[in-house]
Order: sequence, then structure tokens, then C-alpha cells
Amino acid sequence: AGLALRTGQGGEFLYSDPARLNLGLLPGQPWVDFATSHGVPHPSAYIYPPFFAVAISPLTVLPYHAANLAWFFLNTAFLSGSIALLAGISLEPRGAKASRAVAASAVVLACLHFFPTIRALQCGQAGLVMLVLLSACLRLLLSPGVEGPTRRRNDALAGLCLATAAAIKLTPLVAIVWLFWAGRRRAALWGAGGFAALTF
Repeated sequence: AGLALRTGQGGEFLYSDPARLNLGLLPGQPWVDFATSHGVPHPSAYIYPPFFAVAISPLTVLPYHAANLAWFFLNTAFLSGSIALLAGISLEPRGAKASRAVAASAVVLACLHFFPTIRALQCGQAGLVMLVLLSACLRLLLSPGVEGPTRRRNDALAGLCLATAAAIKLTPLVAIVWLFWAGRRRAALWGAGGFAALTF
């Protein structure tokens, strides 16, 4: 998808047959021949909004296997960042030190043994990008004892993290609605505005 955009052929190859989009490798569709001719051994349909294709298009200056390796290392960094953020939430001073350490250890163990995590690393899926963005959003929203300008900044950053995640995959839009309903309207408005800016 990123290569199609970089070569000015995004309109021709992205979403070329929406009715059959979820069937993966579809011989006879033009984007399959385009992908295989550029070294992609097992192309599958692009199912994300356009923003993600734009975001990853810089990787297309590399040969396919080099880009695939770079994406793997980026995903590893996203996973490590997510674990650090989620463990940090569990280590907040809400209980005994020992119980907080157990909670942090459980986060690490669950992340490293969760099948979708392993699958996302194997297949180069967008799930780990989503995970680090949503983990950052949660960490910013749950920062204890934060008020005034810092609270406003955290809400704005949390909303932008959520907006970026929603621009990659639409599901986090539900979280923007929930934030508004839960009274975190500043974060919700930043999320809605950021999503609109990245999408339209």
C-alpha cells in the first residue's frame, strides 16, 4: 500500500475491489501483480484506512526484505514501549509495593505469552502500533495527582494518541465516545479533532 502511494498509484491499487477485500491473496486483481512484481512474496489485501499507508510509505524506499526487517524491529520497540507503559501503570502507588511488583510482572508475562502479540510480530500486523498508542493514552489519562496545565497537556496528548490509533484502525473511535461520556471531554475533543485532521 505504501509503495502504491509512493509511486502515485494508490488510487488504482488501494481498495480496488471492496466486495472481496477480506479474502487475502486474490489472483487476477491488479494490486496482486503490482505487489509481486516489487518483491512481495505473499501479498494480501490492504484493509486499513489511507493514513496508515501514508505513515509507512517511507519504508518503501528499502527493498522488501530490508523493509520487513525494519518493520519487525519497529514492532519490537512498540511492544517494549507498551510493556513499559502498562507496567508503569501497575506500579503506580495504589497499594503495597509487593502487590504492585506482582502486577507489573503479570503485565510483562501476559504481553510476552499472548498469542496475538506473537502473531503480530510474525506477520508484521499493525496491532503493536495500536497497542503502544493506546497504552500511552491510558498512561496519560491515569497519571495520578496531575492537575492544572499538566492535566490539560496530558489530556491533549492522550487524545492525539487515540486519534492516531483511530486513523490506523477505526475501532478506537469507540474510546473517544466513551471519554466524552465519562467526563474527559478535553481528551475526547482532542481525539475527535485529531482523527478528523488525519483522516480528511
